[in-house]
Amino acid sequence: MNHLKELPEELYSAAVQSVFPSIADALAHIYRVDTTWFGAVSGKSFDAMMEDIKQATEQAKGVSLETMQELYHQLAEKYRAFLVEQDLDAVREYPHPQYGTLRAGHLDIIEHVVNHGTYQRDAPPAGPSVRSDGLCVLFVCSSE
Repeated sequence: MNHLKELPEELYSAAVQSVFPSIADALAHIYRVDTTWFGAVSGKSFDAMMEDIKQATEQAKGVSLETMQELYHQLAEKYRAFLVEQDLDAVREYPHPQYGTLRAGHLDIIEHVVNHGTYQRDAPPAGPSVRSDGLCVLFVCSSE
């Protein structure tokens, strides 16, 4: 995000030909997904996670780059506290009403969160024809 601060401010919310309508929308998407997976590894119910997604969507809607960076910082602190307190090799089940149940270790989920963010940050140049459903990939791979 520091690199984005060096660019003209209007580029953050400017329309782009991409998977996302703007850089701001891409960062908001990543924030929502990071929030979702934090709820999952924290043991929240699916319904509680849906509420978290609604809240994260509202928090990230139309905010400045500085505010978005603060939201990410707050979420990163939650992840840090979680990682310090957990057995990272522990495997648990993540039930989903559509995809079934995923059995994965905490590190597998953290790796997925990191890879998702990296992938989506590269998505703007990829264009709208690129489609990926990382959640589906996780559930399919775990069932093999």
